[in-house]
Amino acid sequence: MGTRQPTVAGSCSSARSATARIAAVRGNCWKWSGRASARHVPKRRSSWLVAGRTRSSRPWAAPRPGRQQGVTALGYVDDLAPLFRRCHAFAAPLTEGGGIKIKVLEALARGVPVVTTAVGAEGIAAEDSTALCVAPPDAGFAEALLQVATDGNLAHTLAAGGRRLMEERFGWAAITGRLTRIYSGLPD
Repeated sequence: MGTRQPTVAGSCSSARSATARIAAVRGNCWKWSGRASARHVPKRRSSWLVAGRTRSSRPWAAPRPGRQQGVTALGYVDDLAPLFRRCHAFAAPLTEGGGIKIKVLEALARGVPVVTTAVGAEGIAAEDSTALCVAPPDAGFAEALLQVATDGNLAHTLAAGGRRLMEERFGWAAITGRLTRIYSGLPD
């Protein structure tokens, strides 16, 4: 049995337009931090594509009084690759949680520039600021997200840095190397 290399299906859209397309995956945190971030980003300059289950059959972002315009709730998405290809940046405005955030890793592996908080970067060891953008979970997050989504050079730097981080730290060669060192130290 051989090892299977992870599938990486292209990177995010490199073409920049007047409207930044921002992807996010709705989790328990979205109710608080995601909505707050979306509220701070000017709608005339951005559109949000939010994947993830909703509590009801009616998406929370459906147009109705009091709901935010410029946010499309996609519901459950079986494969995030098409979503990542359509976006200019991935938002992970996490304010709570533990462990490594898998959706952040998935976006990094697919070459999508990531904007997250210190909580979203926990466990990823991305001290190198060229791997992802870490911003405070307030209006500063929205500003950083819009900058990454609209600045092609910055987005390219983050996308390449994120892919490099994934290869060096989480790629098969890195993982099998660490496991080999661990197992070689065990008694026979």
